[in-house]
Amino acid sequence: MWRRGRGEMQAPGGTVRLDGGWRDDGDRTHLAGRRAEAVPLRAAARLDPEELFLVLPSRFVGGSLLLELPCFRSASSIMLDLCSSIRRVPAGVEFPALETLSLFNCTANLDALLSRCARLRTLRLAKISFHKDVLSVNSPLLQELVVTHARWIKHVNIVAPMLKQLTVSLHTYQELSISILAPMVEKVSWDCYFSWPSSGFGLWQLQRLSLQTAETQGHLPSLHIHGCIVCPHSC
Repeated sequence: MWRRGRGEMQAPGGTVRLDGGWRDDGDRTHLAGRRAEAVPLRAAARLDPEELFLVLPSRFVGGSLLLELPCFRSASSIMLDLCSSIRRVPAGVEFPALETLSLFNCTANLDALLSRCARLRTLRLAKISFHKDVLSVNSPLLQELVVTHARWIKHVNIVAPMLKQLTVSLHTYQELSISILAPMVEKVSWDCYFSWPSSGFGLWQLQRLSLQTAETQGHLPSLHIHGCIVCPHSC
């Protein structure tokens, strides 16, 4: 469902619904809503919606589709579940009204994408493959960052001076370097899983590290470290 869309097809009340069947032409997407709906990605941009929800099932793209994102100038919220790769953001493409961006099941160069989202406040990432295994987020006005099911991360680099809430769940298979600049952060949930071999202390092998800020003032944050002794058939 697109809401308050402007373009060739509008329904009463400002809600746009485009119905259609699956077409394997490489430029078709599934529009999440009450019913299965399929529209071209470029046609979605021409409708200039304020809210955009696009789901592209893996059976449809075969895991090999490379996408170039068109411009959505009026969209304040975008959710993309692509099962594909966002190849690049073409020159001149901007998302000036975008405040909430959610990406699922895709590969993306976030640096290129976030540089076009000047007003972004909320970023949600799930099952994303990051360029060179680097989770890099640089967003000056971002207030909430949620990253879940991030796998095989080598480096974390977050620059978000206005960030208030940070939620991260990731897996790594080696030593992890972390750099976070977020002086305004108030709520943190950090969950890191280590695959063997990765970090350890002598005979001890690090398995999981969890950090959680207190829910209420006056309480201390919690830190949990899980490990095991390195020996055959363990860890």
